[in-house]
Amino acid sequence: MSYAPFVILSLAVALLAGCNTKSELKSSGAGEARAVAKATQNPIQMALTTEPQKAQAQKPFTMRVHVTNQSGVAINDAALQGELTMKTMDHGKQQLGFATKGNGDYEAAGKAAMSGPWQLKVTAKLGAEIVEQNFDVNVID
Repeated sequence: MSYAPFVILSLAVALLAGCNTKSELKSSGAGEARAVAKATQNPIQMALTTEPQKAQAQKPFTMRVHVTNQSGVAINDAALQGELTMKTMDHGKQQLGFATKGNGDYEAAGKAAMSGPWQLKVTAKLGAEIVEQNFDVNVID
């Protein structure tokens, strides 16, 4: 009795079974670590606060961006521009110019057309360095 047909059939089944398996990529955490390392290597660091703390739809609110260097020293001579957009609907783009207020603070006023998730994209330029950062702004009724 020859074992050749059995061996060939077994190999074919093994190959077909291997072709139907799904592979999943598991996060090793290295990508997140690289993203954090890259953010901390930026020459410009930014943090956002709003006034009032909870922005309301159809009411003006102030967006304050605090800008520092990698060592945490306030930067007062950067040029900041912003773009406010709603994340879930098209309400256009509000272009914002930020004014220097001192101590690393920059402010711009805006108004959201409706409540929901908005995004503020801030572009900071300091000499030849340009850094962009997105901030989530949740607007309430």
